[in-house]
Amino acid sequence: MKRFTSIAGSILFVLSACEGECWQWENGHPVKDTTQGWTIWRTKDGFEVESTLPADQGALWLAAIGRGGLPASSELREEARNTAMPTEFHMQLDQSMGISALRVNGKSLADGKTVVVANCVAKPAEISCKGRSGAAHVKNVVQRQLLDSYASPLLYMPLLKRAKLEPGQTVPIKLVMLEEVKGKTQLSDTSGQLRNEGPDKLSIGDHTFEGERLSLSLETKAGPRQITLWASTGIYFWDEGFAPDTGF
Repeated sequence: MKRFTSIAGSILFVLSACEGECWQWENGHPVKDTTQGWTIWRTKDGFEVESTLPADQGALWLAAIGRGGLPASSELREEARNTAMPTEFHMQLDQSMGISALRVNGKSLADGKTVVVANCVAKPAEISCKGRSGAAHVKNVVQRQLLDSYASPLLYMPLLKRAKLEPGQTVPIKLVMLEEVKGKTQLSDTSGQLRNEGPDKLSIGDHTFEGERLSLSLETKAGPRQITLWASTGIYFWDEGFAPDTGF
C-alpha cells in the first residue's frame, strides 16, 4: 500500500506562493527517500506548480542493467537504453484549475543526462506533446483533461478542485493520459468515474484528519487503477494499492 500526503489546497488561494513536501507512508510512518518537494504560486492566468520527484528504485535498477552492471536479456537492455526516469514536473493551471501546460524533465537511464521527457500544451481544441522521440496530439478535447501517468497527489489536485461533488454523487471522467512507452511519447484516451464517498476520518501516525473521501476509477492501457483521494481543509491525501508500470 502506498500513501502520499501533501499540504496544498485552500491555502494557496490565500497566499501568493507556498511550498511543501509529500511522502510515501507505510504502517503510519514516512518511507525513507520518497520525499517529493513542491512549490505553488499564483499567476495572472491561474497557478503554477513545480515539483521535484524522488528517485524511482525500479528505474535505477533498470539503469544498472543498461550499463551492463547486471545480467539481463537483450530486450531488457534495449528497454533500459530507451527509458528516462522523471525527476521533476512543471504544471500550469488556468483559472478553472485545468492543466494548460505540463513539462516533465528526467534523466536518461542510458547515460544519466538530463532530458525533457515530455512538453505538453492543452488547448480547448487540442492537446499536443513533444517528447524525446516524436510527438503526439489529440483533437476535440473540450471535455477531457490532461493527466500524467506518474502517480503524484499534486496531479490529482486540479481534478478535485474542478469536480466539486456532493456526498454520494458520481460523475464520469474523461482524461487524456500522458505516457512514455519505449522512449516514445503517447497520449491515450482514458475514461473513469469520480465519486464523493462522503465525510471520513483518516489516521496517519498520531494524526487524524477529517474530510471528504473520493474514489477515482480509471481504465488505462496498463490496466484498471483504483485511487482513493481525501480532501481535508486544504490538505490532500492520495492512496493507491499499487504503482502501475508507466513506461518511464
